[in-house]
Amino acid sequence: MAGAGGSTVARERKRPRLLLEFLTSGLSVSAANVVTIPADVVKVRMQLQKASFGAEAAAPGSVRVLVLCTVFSASRV
Repeated sequence: MAGAGGSTVARERKRPRLLLEFLTSGLSVSAANVVTIPADVVKVRMQLQKASFGAEAAAPGSVRVLVLCTVFSASRV
């Protein structure tokens, strides 16, 4: 009978830990998306700009402009 009570206590202790794991995994996915999505948008815009206007359009100075435009457009949403 002691074994049955012990397993119930062990299961009750695992439930909050499972909830904590779900919350932390959700936070980590959100943080990863906040970092990677703007970088991916800049990359795709640079690729499209290079394909449309040639290699001179993707000059190093234009990268800063693309990053700033992406950051400001994302902050307006």
